[in-house]
Amino acid sequence: MEKKSVSTVTNCHICNILNNGILDKSINGWLIDHYSGEHIEPLSIAALTNRFNEQLLQYYFLKKHPNIDSTFDFEVLREYLQEVYLDNDDHVDSKLFFMGNSIIKHFELDPIYLATRLVAPHSMQHHLQNCLEIRQDKLSSEESIPVKFLQATEFAHKILQSPLDVAINNGLASVDTQIVIYVKDMETGEMLPIKEWVMKISKKGGI
Repeated sequence: MEKKSVSTVTNCHICNILNNGILDKSINGWLIDHYSGEHIEPLSIAALTNRFNEQLLQYYFLKKHPNIDSTFDFEVLREYLQEVYLDNDDHVDSKLFFMGNSIIKHFELDPIYLATRLVAPHSMQHHLQNCLEIRQDKLSSEESIPVKFLQATEFAHKILQSPLDVAINNGLASVDTQIVIYVKDMETGEMLPIKEWVMKISKKGGI
């Protein structure tokens, strides 16, 4: 008779997931590197939580369909589940809703089950700071502030791209229209693209 392995239950949601073998514990090394920012560009707790949840969704997908290669982006599925089943957002982007709903129906997935498997940012923060004992305060303000601006810019571009695509498709904007976010330089009064401005303050050593 095969013995079942007994996993250690802790007060950490993420440790329990790793102890149960749902995801490999080697992911801790990836979390440490990307949160501490010592050897690679740091990511926010929200970004790390999103990537972790996408790995979870991939695990549960393969558990249901072990012999099927996924033909979709797990980031789309994660965003769909979060907005529709966790945030109860009444204004879900129609494209995201269509794509997420199509994935659920095509692969006969249980969206409520999957949504309740996702970990919350506060669970990730607890795991990073209490279990792995990693804190981002190792980063100097000169390093962390530009990174946060670039992360926010990337997020803003992602939100704005969908309505821009609609405008282009309806002939309201040309196909070469681009989204550029500007910041007013306090020294010169010049309006600079945010990436150019971030490079400038990085060279100066912070804000």
